[in-house]
Amino acid sequence: SNTPNRIIMTVAQDFANHNGGQMRFGADGYLYLGLGDGGSGNDPCNRAQTLDPADIQTGGGCRGESSVALLGKMLRIDVDNATPPGANNVCAADGDGSAEYSVPSDNPFFEMNNRCGEVLHYGLRNPWRWSFDRNTGAMWIGDVRQNTWEEVDLLQAPADAAENFGW
Repeated sequence: SNTPNRIIMTVAQDFANHNGGQMRFGADGYLYLGLGDGGSGNDPCNRAQTLDPADIQTGGGCRGESSVALLGKMLRIDVDNATPPGANNVCAADGDGSAEYSVPSDNPFFEMNNRCGEVLHYGLRNPWRWSFDRNTGAMWIGDVRQNTWEEVDLLQAPADAAENFGW
């Protein structure tokens, strides 16, 4: 194929672990991405619960880019349509507000000024493996937890509303 590679999204990381990483397209044609909380232990930057990019914690290794508000989240984006320059709630947008993707209008935080539109669910530590059930469309999320426990979450309708997994 002669199709050039293109960078769709860049998300800053605070530390070297808990980067999540799995992504796949859903039956709705949108790209779903599971992002870890940005690393270290016990989510020291509180990324999993940061919904308002204005509340980003900095210092002690915690970075200040607006994209870190996407950490500890399940994202859902439209890679077939770009976001034009200007004001929006796309937290991984370029400096002029443009992005190589757009936010689906049925995402829970679509067009909310104090939220990242890309976010579908939040409160995750490191959802590095997850899948859609082939028969029901439900989403299964394997979330790496702290110390002794691992977590498997089942969402019957992944796009209905933002679910907080509590990390």
